[in-house]
Parts: sequence; C-alpha cells; structure tokens
Amino acid sequence: MLFLTRIGHLLPIKKVKILFLISIYIEETKILFLQFISSVSIGSLFRGYGFKDYLCSFLGS
Repeated sequence: MLFLTRIGHLLPIKKVKILFLISIYIEETKILFLQFISSVSIGSLFRGYGFKDYLCSFLGS
C-alpha cells in the first residue's frame, strides 16, 4: 500500500518534468527555425543563393 502511494506522489512530478522538457524542446526548435528563415532570406538577398543551396549549407554547419 505504501508503494502505491509513493508512485502516486511521483507521477505528477514526472508529468511536470516531461511537459517542461517538451516546452524547452519546442522553444529551441522555434528559435532554430526562425534563425534558419532569417538566414535564408538574408543569404538569398546578398549572395544570390538558391533555397536548396542554402538549406544544404545550413544543415552542413
């Protein structure tokens, strides 16, 4: 019985941790995506790059 109550106490903490990690991951992905979009638009303006070329160079770095 004590074991079950311990699991009950641990579950909410784990859920919060998982949600926190997911939110951090989403934020990081958003920031990377915005950096990618801005670098593509700046790169294509100044260097005359095509989208595919820039995508390859971005993924390579």
